[in-house]
Amino acid sequence: MHPLTFVIESLFPTRCVSCREGGDWWCAACRTQAGYVFRDPCASCASLVREHSCERSDALDGLTAAGFYHARTLRDMLQALKYHGVRCVLPSVRIFFHEWKEQRLDPWPWVGVSALAIQHLPAAVNRVRERGFDQAIMFTEIVCQEIVPWAVRVDLLVRSSSATTQASLVHGSLRDANIRGAFSIHAGSIVPSEILLVDDVVTTGSTMREAARILRAAGAQKVYGIAFAVGA
Repeated sequence: MHPLTFVIESLFPTRCVSCREGGDWWCAACRTQAGYVFRDPCASCASLVREHSCERSDALDGLTAAGFYHARTLRDMLQALKYHGVRCVLPSVRIFFHEWKEQRLDPWPWVGVSALAIQHLPAAVNRVRERGFDQAIMFTEIVCQEIVPWAVRVDLLVRSSSATTQASLVHGSLRDANIRGAFSIHAGSIVPSEILLVDDVVTTGSTMREAARILRAAGAQKVYGIAFAVGA
């Protein structure tokens, strides 16, 4: 071990953000406990209920998610990254995505699409300023590496600041109203025909649907969504 690495590890030992065991920032045991989502959420409301019927004119063209937000170990990791800036968990996040991809049997919602653009779902400007980064950009890099390496990265969306966070609202109707009008398109942007939106957590689908509405109004034909976790 390099002397500097030894000193750093002595002062700030690597410990799992969930179980606090040493060796990894998000250990294999906690990743296993988090589990994977193999049934795609409803493209309208993100529900995982099997016998589910939900028809909305603004539904995504397909939605998928890797894990369950109610899983404590996964939630611990996401909160450590999102609210405390523990970006050293990202290599383990990539492993989680890779293992989920390898075990998934169903085709991706965008199967057969030859020219797919990938866009992160931007956080509100004030949230990015507070945290110093946008975690959705980091997840987009991992999705590109592990899921759609052939997709073209785009940066089309602008998101305004909001007084109320989506996470603080419970009901879907409140989330719909809170996010309405929050997105716009960068001036002069050419919007591709088919776009994959990436976010960290999808709860009711309100934010993704609103982004999709703006993208379709600007020329997109189909908009899909992928999230690291699904659930409240």
